[in-house]
Amino acid sequence: MTYIESALGDFIKTILTRGIRTLKSKEYAPYSIFLLVMVFASTITTFIARFTEIKVSDVFVDYLLYIELSVAFGFIIVGILLGRVRHIFQIGSIIAIAIIGTLLLQSDNISNTTEISLYLVATLYIIWIAIATFSTFALFRDLFASDVFGTILFLGKPEDDGKVMFSELGWMLVIVNIALGYVIFDKALPDTPLYYTAISILILSVIAIVPLLGFQKKNDVFYTVITSFFMFATIKIALIAFRALTSTSGSTSFWDTIFSLFMALYAIQGAAVKGIKIGDKSTDLEEELMEEQKGLGIGETIAKVLSHRGIVLLILGILMGYHTMQIQTILERGNIFDNFDLTAGSDIVFLGYQTNILITLFIYIMSMILFFVVPAFKRYANPEVNRIPWAPPYEDLKIMVAGIKAGDISWKGDAAKLAIGIVSDKVKAKLGIKKKSKDKENRIGSTLNKLIGRSKK
Repeated sequence: MTYIESALGDFIKTILTRGIRTLKSKEYAPYSIFLLVMVFASTITTFIARFTEIKVSDVFVDYLLYIELSVAFGFIIVGILLGRVRHIFQIGSIIAIAIIGTLLLQSDNISNTTEISLYLVATLYIIWIAIATFSTFALFRDLFASDVFGTILFLGKPEDDGKVMFSELGWMLVIVNIALGYVIFDKALPDTPLYYTAISILILSVIAIVPLLGFQKKNDVFYTVITSFFMFATIKIALIAFRALTSTSGSTSFWDTIFSLFMALYAIQGAAVKGIKIGDKSTDLEEELMEEQKGLGIGETIAKVLSHRGIVLLILGILMGYHTMQIQTILERGNIFDNFDLTAGSDIVFLGYQTNILITLFIYIMSMILFFVVPAFKRYANPEVNRIPWAPPYEDLKIMVAGIKAGDISWKGDAAKLAIGIVSDKVKAKLGIKKKSKDKENRIGSTLNKLIGRSKK
């Protein structure tokens, strides 16, 4: 594998392993078991009821959904109000809330319980989409802030070069998204969610042009993060365009589920990173990720109010609510958004995609504003990366490598001198000889420049 493939793989693997190890730790294992039992029970029951010939009572399915929804709110309420109490009281409170909630939802004394449950589930569904979208921005920020991945990408790129990384791809996707936005706008009826989504796509795509123009001379890490965040939104824009053009009905997506699980693990390990010691040992990359996720200190501020465990319980509860909406959709139990004139006739999955675009537009605009007016956000969104200043420009390096491969220049003598010089500097430093000598980076840079100079001749 190449360096960039290995670095990206390690970054993703670290998030997954830290997230899973967090949920498996003594601190969170009871809640993880609670969540897994409910999710597996409702998922398997739904699969049997929907895709097999086995008859499953509608009443039984309703009970499972009511229980899962009640447990989800149990997690949320306990996370907000009881995040600092002992495990035994938290677990007891979750069970009590789940029992009370289930009894209320299935009670004959409360009318329209199905509609009430749909309202609750839809609320958690939208909240989870917002969390996942905000986390996506943070994920790109942490990715480019990574010492390994960031160094590889920005290797040899001058600090005063504000050009966005992958700008050519960015320009291409701007054009694609403007075209898709226009197609969606042309297809949409006025004063519908799709109509306003098309406008949002066009606004987002036009604003995304600004960093690509290259007027800025610095802060290329931030502009690369924000552009990558925009480019990632192309996935949802393409899905919206496909749905609008084909008029297909909504259904839950396997990839949406996988992405939600990944973002949940990312958010959980980020929230718990200071709350507990995860595992016996941490790798350098894990320690680095812990440092990078300090960010604005927002997580720590919230943790002072809710506690780290409270934040994790809140995330798990909202995620469980998101899963409940998926189950409701698969079972075709109804769409609460049909009760509103603006969203009538829109399926929940399609509305979820559109909500994602609206939140993406909001984050993009707010990030650009906060970057210029809030110093703390600027430090967070534009982290320093190791550019290795002695690295020559890429084009020059290409010429040098070509010259070496062709045998047109000799390099072994220079390499030997470089090695001897570095060793000599180390020996002198240990002996305390106060003789001015070039440091390692200057020696390497000087050697490369000599080789490049010969290659050009």
